[in-house]
Amino acid sequence: MNNEVLTMVNKPDQQLFNQILQLADALPHNFPQQKMVAQALEAAASLQQLLREQADHINHLSRIATYDQLTGILNRRGFDHELQHVLERARRHGESGAIIYIDLDHFKPINDHYGHAAGDAVLSKVANIMEGSVRGTDYVARLGGDEFVVLLVNANREQASNRAQLLEQKLNQSQTSWMGHDIPISASMGVQFYDADHCEKDLLEQADQAMYIEKQKRHQEVVSLDGFRRQRKTAVA
Repeated sequence: MNNEVLTMVNKPDQQLFNQILQLADALPHNFPQQKMVAQALEAAASLQQLLREQADHINHLSRIATYDQLTGILNRRGFDHELQHVLERARRHGESGAIIYIDLDHFKPINDHYGHAAGDAVLSKVANIMEGSVRGTDYVARLGGDEFVVLLVNANREQASNRAQLLEQKLNQSQTSWMGHDIPISASMGVQFYDADHCEKDLLEQADQAMYIEKQKRHQEVVSLDGFRRQRKTAVA
């Protein structure tokens, strides 16, 4: 009897319920332990339901802990977990790939001018663009604030460079519509390739540094362009 109970509590609820009824009905009506057996089987079914509800609750808490609630993509904790596994696999199988570190430009003025709800809309749009620009085997995450990251798994340098270039074009050519305003998206990114010799901490720091260099370069280009325009305006005047 114990083996039958253990077998049934691992089956789908409907099938479990049907087997409980069949087993209870098969016993003689004058069998002194019929009621006790039926109660035990019903308790097993209730336990199965409780265990399933607890598992669902644990899965819900796990998702909250590893996913960004605003954008629906991985958060820093979830990304660190996936990165660790990807690099462990790279060490075992000699795989390579890349990290794309993304930082939005001029994000604070968006919050200041349009409000934080508009800033949230921009962050969600960026996450959607990122998810639509990678493969199913890659990972996208929001590390915090206006910083994002893409983990390109098992990709060579040419593939990673092409993917990063495509993502940069998509982001910097996009805009978010908010309350009748079109808010342009501007982002700087840095790419860092990895292989079997990289560790998690160094890889993220190197990608962050590459992004910072690119952001400074973009800023200098804007300053130079503004200076050139002022010089032309002065010459024409």
